[in-house]
Amino acid sequence: MASEEYIDVKLNIFEYTGQRARVKKNLTIRALIYEILKEFDDIPDDAPEKYAIYLKGTQQPLEDVKSLTDLDIQPQDELIFD
Repeated sequence: MASEEYIDVKLNIFEYTGQRARVKKNLTIRALIYEILKEFDDIPDDAPEKYAIYLKGTQQPLEDVKSLTDLDIQPQDELIFD
């Protein structure tokens, strides 16, 4: 049951493409951005609001107040951090 609370996603974070992450499904996009900034100390984190996460192949950033579950993010989806 615990495994259903998490989702494995693929993230492209600038030059770090194909990063695999196991994240909570109820994590919001905003919280995911903060987690990425904590993990990658070479990315300036002075203005987290200037970053966004996109679903690969789309131009519209994912709503940062919605969770991965709300957005119906699936394990095969690829997320772009920009």
